[in-house]
Amino acid sequence: MNEEKNWRSLVGMSTDKELEKLTEAYQEPKVGDLYTDDELTEIIGIEREEARHRTVIERWKKYLFKMKNVVLKREKMIGYSVATPDERLDIGVNHKRRASRQVRKATKIIGSTNVAEISENLRSAYNHHLQWAQRTLQAELEEKRAMKMLPPREVSKRD
Repeated sequence: MNEEKNWRSLVGMSTDKELEKLTEAYQEPKVGDLYTDDELTEIIGIEREEARHRTVIERWKKYLFKMKNVVLKREKMIGYSVATPDERLDIGVNHKRRASRQVRKATKIIGSTNVAEISENLRSAYNHHLQWAQRTLQAELEEKRAMKMLPPREVSKRD
């Protein structure tokens, strides 16, 4: 009994009940649907200020993307809306941009490490990670060059 209690404290509480409530309330999300913060709070029964509220909403967003190919977009001070194709592209590009920054930072950290001070058993890991980061950055540069050769696309104006 005590071991189970300790295990539960490490994993946290399940969000299955709240996820089920949200999936029942919004069975077929369509582009443009708006889910207000007040509605979501009422459905899951957790105040927005609580950390668990965000945990539940993030799990719901992951579920919607994985199971229904639906992306939710945050509408400041209102709630969430189902993203249009243009908004999905913007969201994906923003995620890619953040990931690129993290890869560049990781490359700088790994590359600036004093190799002489790395233990022998971690040297192969160092080489592997440095090569991976360099290949990733090279692929990003090649993509940028290729994108410059494409004709400009029309950019939708944001509201």
